[in-house]
Amino acid sequence: MDIVWICNPNNPTGAVLPHDEMKRLAAQHPDVLFVIDQSYEDFTLRRLFSPHEAAALPNVILLHSLTKRFGIPGLRVGYLTARREWTARVRQNKMPWSVNTLALEAALFLTEHEKDFRFDLQALLEERARVARQLEALHIAEVWPGETHYLLARLRMGKASALKDYLAETHGMLIRDAGNFEGLDERYFRIAVQSPEEDDRLLSAIGEWMFSI
Repeated sequence: MDIVWICNPNNPTGAVLPHDEMKRLAAQHPDVLFVIDQSYEDFTLRRLFSPHEAAALPNVILLHSLTKRFGIPGLRVGYLTARREWTARVRQNKMPWSVNTLALEAALFLTEHEKDFRFDLQALLEERARVARQLEALHIAEVWPGETHYLLARLRMGKASALKDYLAETHGMLIRDAGNFEGLDERYFRIAVQSPEEDDRLLSAIGEWMFSI
């Protein structure tokens, strides 16, 4: 069986493939296993595959990330949903002790207290749109359209690696140098928006860097 891997929402663009199109692809290609990485599913308002849908389809595996949902990148915790035959095969072939005890305890705590970690998605998406407009207005970078809380941008001049180093060393801020994504070059970077105050400081710092090169 062939395997097609789809990141939806996409990383780093933030684009989302329509639910109906994804469902049609799975139905039209029953001999293909679709592994759909939905790590950023909590950061879009667009409809995606639900765990119940994945469990009902014979050729779909969904990947989910607690790392993204709860902001715990160092623990690398996630899970998958699929029909029982697929979960059994994964369990049989996975590495033993793939998640350490500390990460498991953290995952259990977070899922049991999920309501304490809720965030305002609509506000994040509105902030993303504002930051994108600001970057465009400053003529610093071109911003790709997206439907998540992060945005992909391409510098009009300079290298993303230099910008990243400047922000980290001078202002203690971290962006993602996206130049190592296949198909992108050294001018691309990704931002995950924060509060308006934090984003204003970031925009100001990016402006400082642009006028210094």
